[in-house]
Amino acid sequence: MKLTSLRDIDRVHIRDLVDVGLIDDIVRTKLPPDLRARLAEIEQNPDGE
Repeated sequence: MKLTSLRDIDRVHIRDLVDVGLIDDIVRTKLPPDLRARLAEIEQNPDGE
């Protein structure tokens, strides 16, 4: 849900989930390719700039 909305607050929540380890490689493999790409974008550019 957070990856589909992709508002600023959603990006913050996703970064928090990654930081505490709730989004790991198992979760990543279960994501559809488009959402996996969004997650990778957030991880590579956490400030959204």
